[in-house]
Amino acid sequence: MTAMGLIFVLLLAWGAIVANEWFPVLRLESPTQNAIWVLAAYALPWVALGLTLRRLQKWRRVAVTMLLALPIGYTLIMGPMVVMHLMSVRGDHGRDRSFQRVAAVPVDGGRIAIYRSDCGLPCGNEGISVRHERRLARGLLLVRRLDGFEGAHNSARHDVIGPRRVRVSVEGPGPARSRVYDVKRWVYF
Repeated sequence: MTAMGLIFVLLLAWGAIVANEWFPVLRLESPTQNAIWVLAAYALPWVALGLTLRRLQKWRRVAVTMLLALPIGYTLIMGPMVVMHLMSVRGDHGRDRSFQRVAAVPVDGGRIAIYRSDCGLPCGNEGISVRHERRLARGLLLVRRLDGFEGAHNSARHDVIGPRRVRVSVEGPGPARSRVYDVKRWVYF
């Protein structure tokens, strides 16, 4: 594989992992392992920069270095935040208080997981996030974000309506809110 091809693969892997960080499809069950995986991905643009400076010549070096400015800038900003998050999770015996599961309802094809999210000032209000999760292998989950409730606090309730149907209700400012979720056996189909 050429240096340009390897750099392309590294950037593609970095982009896929960052997209999965913001819009989860695959997750590890351990918050510590998720944070370590993201930190490892943040090293990929730096490896690509090293390859660029050592293996590419003239205009290719300049073009690829300019292309790497965005991923490297992103890792410089987000990397310390992930490290601080990892330290808080490790200090709290592996529990992630910013995204804490409050209930898990077994359904045909996995589980409906209800999470309380509170990451402080960057995210705004506390909220409730509802996800459909299916275990693919030990420690690896296929995830689909179903919905969420902004401004909801610790008051998520769930009722099982059928083998693939769950109602989630929350209380918060204003009237109580409720949604019914119909899930698919294989999460996405």
